[in-house]
Amino acid sequence: MNVTSGIIISTILILTLAASVGTILPLISQQSSELVVDDETYTAQKTAISNAGKLPIHQTHQVVTVLPPRTDGKVWVGTVTWASSKPIEVEMWHFYNSSITGVDAAHGKPVLTPYGNNKTIAFTLLKPSSGTSLPSGSTNFAASELSFHTLDGSKFTVAYTVDAVAKKLNH
Repeated sequence: MNVTSGIIISTILILTLAASVGTILPLISQQSSELVVDDETYTAQKTAISNAGKLPIHQTHQVVTVLPPRTDGKVWVGTVTWASSKPIEVEMWHFYNSSITGVDAAHGKPVLTPYGNNKTIAFTLLKPSSGTSLPSGSTNFAASELSFHTLDGSKFTVAYTVDAVAKKLNH
């Protein structure tokens, strides 16, 4: 084998290896149990089992986190569709501005819980009905975090598809 043949064979091997990396890397990353989310978009189809909630008011609840909390001035905007083993709620977090003036007993406050360093979360909790006997549904959302949840602490399994974009807040 001459030098030219060696270079051609080496080039073919390198190109073959480079082409296979695009196929192999996604398979490797799918094996991880960690929720890895691109900075700007996230599209996934997953099946998950619930675990005890970690927030102070969630310790007796069951939760599956779909999209992790954003603390970078952006919110998740998108659609989620699911089928679960039991009826569940869709929970969305909103960072609450506790410095707002005029909040009094007459106005009240939403359900709140502390989060991280000097942050407070307000919750949206949807208990959608699919109109069938199946615990399933689909909803649009805009929030800092998205999860499935049971208030009564019932454990559940959920299969879901989510398509989300991180959008910067204007105000």
